[in-house]
Amino acid sequence: MNWFLPILYESPGISANPGVDRHLLNGFEKRIPLRDPFHASSLINFFDVLLSAEGMRICFEVNLEVVEKCKQWESFVLAAENGSLSAWRHHPEGALALVLLLSQISRHIYHEFPRRVLALEAQAYERAADAIALGIDRECPIQWQMFFYYPYLRQESLSAQTRLECLVEGLIQRIKEGSGHQRAIKLILAKVKRRANVLRRFGRFPELNEYLGRVSTPAESEYLDRVSQCSHERGNYVTLLICYLPKKGQPVDFVRHRLNRK
Repeated sequence: MNWFLPILYESPGISANPGVDRHLLNGFEKRIPLRDPFHASSLINFFDVLLSAEGMRICFEVNLEVVEKCKQWESFVLAAENGSLSAWRHHPEGALALVLLLSQISRHIYHEFPRRVLALEAQAYERAADAIALGIDRECPIQWQMFFYYPYLRQESLSAQTRLECLVEGLIQRIKEGSGHQRAIKLILAKVKRRANVLRRFGRFPELNEYLGRVSTPAESEYLDRVSQCSHERGNYVTLLICYLPKKGQPVDFVRHRLNRK
C-alpha cells in the first residue's frame, strides 16, 4: 500500500467499498477482539478505507465529506482524551487506534479549532511515545508505523525531534532497500533534520505562532517569508505540509497563497 506516507503521496485512485472486510487488507491478522464494546480494528478499518478512497491528502487537507464521516467517532476521541480507552495502550491495534483518534480523526472533527487540534495532538504524542517505548509500533505492519511518528512533528522539544530522527532512521532500515517507500522516508528524514535546526535556532516553530496566538519576532517573520517563497517541488511541499495545519476548504496549495499575502 503506497498511501502510508501522508505528506508525500497523492491518491492512489483505489475505490473502497466500506462493506468489504478489510481486516486483512490493512495488514493486521485476525486477533482476539479487545475486551471493549468498541473494537480498535474497526477504527483502523475505517481509516484504511478513507486512505484508499481519498488518498493521503486527507492527512493535510480538510475535506468536508471526510469531516462528516469522522464525526461518528467523536465520542471515541473524547474517550481517548479522558483516558477511558487506556486499556488499549498495550495492544498493537489499540495503541494505533488511540494515535489515529487523537491525531488524525480529531484533526478533521475540530479543524476550525487549531488550538484544540494541537492539544489533542500533544496527547497523541504521549500515547505514541508510550507505545514506542514498549516496541508496539514495530509490532504493527510497516505501512502503519509512521503514524506513530507523525505526532512528533510539531512538538517543540529538541529531544522529541532528535527522537523522531532516530525513529525515522530505524524505519528506513526496516523498509526494503531501494524501494520507493524507502526513498520517500529518506526525504522525510531530511526535512525532519532541517526542522530540528529551525527549533534550535528559534526555540520554537514559527509556523505555529499563528495558531497559538504568538507574535513572531522579526527573525521569525523573515524565516516565514523565506519559506513562503519555496518552489513547487514535491520536496518543498513536504516542508509546508509538516509545518502547517490545514484549514476548512483550503486546497493543498493554501500555505503558499496564505503566506504570500501582504
